[in-house]
Amino acid sequence: MLILAASENSFAQAIKKSDGIPHIAVTTIIHNSSIDAMYRGMKEALYDKKYKLGETINFTFYNAKTDSSKIRKIIESIENNEINIVVIFTFPAANLISNHKIRVPLVVAGINQKAANKLHRDRNALLLTGVVNGNNYDTTLNFIKKILPTIKTLVIPVQEKGKLKNKTINIIKNNARNKNIIIQELPCSTDKRIIVSEIESYLSKDTAILIDKTVFPETPVDLIISASETNNLLVFSNDQNTVIRGALAANVLDPYGIGREVGELVTNILKNPEVALEPFKIAKPSYIVINEDTAIRKEIDLSAVLQNYRSQVIRQANSNYPRPRKKPFSTRKLSTDLLFSNKVEKPVKYKEVKIIPLPKPLF
Repeated sequence: MLILAASENSFAQAIKKSDGIPHIAVTTIIHNSSIDAMYRGMKEALYDKKYKLGETINFTFYNAKTDSSKIRKIIESIENNEINIVVIFTFPAANLISNHKIRVPLVVAGINQKAANKLHRDRNALLLTGVVNGNNYDTTLNFIKKILPTIKTLVIPVQEKGKLKNKTINIIKNNARNKNIIIQELPCSTDKRIIVSEIESYLSKDTAILIDKTVFPETPVDLIISASETNNLLVFSNDQNTVIRGALAANVLDPYGIGREVGELVTNILKNPEVALEPFKIAKPSYIVINEDTAIRKEIDLSAVLQNYRSQVIRQANSNYPRPRKKPFSTRKLSTDLLFSNKVEKPVKYKEVKIIPLPKPLF
């Protein structure tokens, strides 16, 4: 039984009690495609754990429609009905609900680490946990090392002569230290020749480039990718648009993957409510975007990686092509013979591969 509580009059009667069946209330103050993807990911993770809708679990979705005053009615409805867990997407809804002495576990998603810290500090709710966006560089470095096991140096483009030391660089260096990877900064001079000359001096067998827009938003992506062709350097990213423009691959966060992690957390809380006392978990990138043309050109076989991740494969590195759909979920399997050979006869803008649940652990 799935009930969509979208109007003010329906809040009080939104939840129908089902004796003995865990009931999950899902709340948000906005409703968009990302929320839909998280919600679907959460439900599918629970279904994978053998929960069946209407038989062993029920959901109610509350949408406040950007009206914070409706959150009060949502809280009243939750308090007056038997709810096992409240899942909250987005910070405004989480902030309003966690300020009340809700008696059931609250699971928050769709917020960053700073917002999570504020919730934890200011809350009145006792049981508060969740999956939040935070530092994912350990996973990113593992991903790069899996593709290039011989890597010794990871080059990261930075702003030339920045007055303030970028804190993100220090975070990356701390994560790289125990993997025996040296982080080298590449100052992006206004003189393009200097950048090209520096990149062409790197050795491809033990060096790769990571384009991280959080470090330097104005990174000259096209210049760096073009220069890397001279000595066959591998270029990685943490965003899919850079992959479309020619980077080999990116291991990214996506709403559906975050939703699956929420579903795993909800499952654990249903088994043991004390799990709701645990600190917020950092969401792990679980979605790989691969540039097929780049993989073929550099003769990189990524078939083993595709077997362990939900993936999307893009052909033809050109920023003018349409961006991949936000929810590229296909059950059609992409032939690795087609993907990693030079016998591609019909050009295709991008293709999709079968969604494969994340393994545990990631690596």
